[in-house]
Amino acid sequence: MLIAVPAWAQDADGDDGPGKPVTEIIINARRLDAARASVDASLGAATYALSNDTIESRPGGETTTISQVLLQAPGVAQDGSGKLRLRQSQGALEYRINNVALPDGLTDLGESLSPRIAAKIELVAGALPAQYGLNAGGVVRITTKDGVYLAGGQAELYGGSRGEIQPAFEYGNSTGRTNFFVSGSMVRSDYGLASPDGSATPLHDRTRQFDGLAYLDHLLDPQTRVALIAGFSDERFELPNLYGLDAATATIGPVSFLRPLVLDGTSHFASEARDARRHEINRFGVLSLQHSTERATVQIAGFVRHSVARLDADSAGEVLFTGAGRTTRDAVTSAGLQLEGAYELADAHTLRVGGTIASDIHRGAATVSVLPVDVDGRQVAGALLRLVATSRVAVRKDGLFVQDEWRAGSGVTLNLGGRIDHVATTRNFTRFSPRANVVWQPQVETRVHLGYARYVVAAPVEGAGVSARALALTSGLKPGPGGNDPLPESDDYYDIGLQHDAGPLTVTADLYWRQARNLIDEGVFGAAGEGVPFNFDQGRIRGAELGLTYNQGRVSGWLNLAVAGARARGIASNQDSFTPAQLAGASAAWIVPADTQAVTLSGGGSYRFDRLRLSADVLYGSGLRRTEAGGGANAAHLPGYVQVNASAVWRLATIHARPLDLRFDLVNAFDRRYGLSDGSAIGASQPCFGPRRGIYAGFEQAF
Repeated sequence: MLIAVPAWAQDADGDDGPGKPVTEIIINARRLDAARASVDASLGAATYALSNDTIESRPGGETTTISQVLLQAPGVAQDGSGKLRLRQSQGALEYRINNVALPDGLTDLGESLSPRIAAKIELVAGALPAQYGLNAGGVVRITTKDGVYLAGGQAELYGGSRGEIQPAFEYGNSTGRTNFFVSGSMVRSDYGLASPDGSATPLHDRTRQFDGLAYLDHLLDPQTRVALIAGFSDERFELPNLYGLDAATATIGPVSFLRPLVLDGTSHFASEARDARRHEINRFGVLSLQHSTERATVQIAGFVRHSVARLDADSAGEVLFTGAGRTTRDAVTSAGLQLEGAYELADAHTLRVGGTIASDIHRGAATVSVLPVDVDGRQVAGALLRLVATSRVAVRKDGLFVQDEWRAGSGVTLNLGGRIDHVATTRNFTRFSPRANVVWQPQVETRVHLGYARYVVAAPVEGAGVSARALALTSGLKPGPGGNDPLPESDDYYDIGLQHDAGPLTVTADLYWRQARNLIDEGVFGAAGEGVPFNFDQGRIRGAELGLTYNQGRVSGWLNLAVAGARARGIASNQDSFTPAQLAGASAAWIVPADTQAVTLSGGGSYRFDRLRLSADVLYGSGLRRTEAGGGANAAHLPGYVQVNASAVWRLATIHARPLDLRFDLVNAFDRRYGLSDGSAIGASQPCFGPRRGIYAGFEQAF
């Protein structure tokens, strides 16, 4: 079967280099791409797709991260540390590159991957089909660019406010049956992590980041393709400081000692002189083989990922301010195999089956520097105590799934299936998860979906840490007396939605309900801002979403509105990170998790003149949770916020028939100072603010 294609295959605006005339190689590549997509179907789930041209037409374009691009998707919001949350989910997202699921690492891949690697990004949420497992938060599917449709690339230079500079490149081409694509970028900026005080230029907040990706595939024959993907990111951050504080009198964060502490004959240390740093590394590789016939498609892939996170916060200032200096190194090495296939059993049935075998090795080392104190928290000696801990945890994750897409007639399609997952670690379990989706299409323009999914989410593995017992009678004592390790989460998820196409306008609506046992969350605790996973005993999440998209000629626009609520009760793991009052409050009544936001809205539009493209977008949140003095835990919320961004791209000229584009971006155009967290909520002890106004410019030269 041949896929209809236009006379020239290229990106719409030509900035990734010229396209190529249609050849037999391009026809085969398109057919194999379509066959691969049929294996990774998202029937009955809510899917939001963005092409590369759509991304480039929005403020920031390809100079942002995939996480920042997805903030304009339905149901997506920032949490109290500026990270991505989908439908109030406290769990990680699953990332798939060309239909291969990458294992979880120590950091979210979306925060380090550049959208310039992607021909298309899809966000899949709701009651997901059976091929998706062990992640209830949702799936990000990335289809990489490749050299089949390109005969060149582009070089970019971008920069602006707070000393940012970002050179980047990408290039794709093909020779014979082999095609390749490579991209890379570097970012240097004085604004790396979210500001703790809302200042326009946070103190001690420089960053340096590198990322790159290479894609190579080869057609063995018209039905068989072998592909290799290799990617990396290397990111260094300074942890931002507050202005004007002295360790002897500071009141930041809950601590377990009485100030002032004395070290090397002094209790004074200026907050401006603190020098904590973080270093994150991600490397991944995928080798896949795909074979497609008229009725069947099979893809087998091997994958590997290595993730490292280092924290260096062991200066005298850290001890005097927080009671504990820390140096940690955590690493995860993951490897495995994935096999997935689709077979047309009959005209009305498509069978999909698959499985995954994966192994993770977690290694950690931590050194904590503390001072001895008595039972009342008073310092009793001036010599530092250095406590050392190491860890090694092996995790095995195996899963099998089967599902049948039954086109029952009268516009009704049923997708019924299930999966079995086995996780072997400090807590072993085997669970069966049924999945069911129904899609009704009463007319070509209208689709209604209804779905149910049971999820099981493996317990997160913590890095090395000094035990609460070892920290007793020291300035690094944890708030609680002890706690158990994180637990696996189980969910029942229900989803119903509607999509209607009215010419250039598409309207979507979705309702969802999620009931969780041992709901996994991640909190930021103490004055040192440690990220610690924990479980709520129970969780309930529900919400509604409305989306509008419009595309007509030179005009495009979008609007997404989400209303959601989350409730949780009881702290079921890592109880030593919470005070006795917090534990009692969470057990006595349902509370709202710290990163819950009742209303989020995103929207924008773009218009293309002859050589000029103008665009703007807006982001609104009703405010994350906070605890007021004398009030209930997480019972109040921060003020709502609005951030408006704008962009202009001018096609200045063409040099040897290759376009030269000038880009201008305005971030937070009205310089609104808004807080994402004030540090008072349970599980969110660090203040965090959104970005202030930034002005950026750059050029892209195709070659």
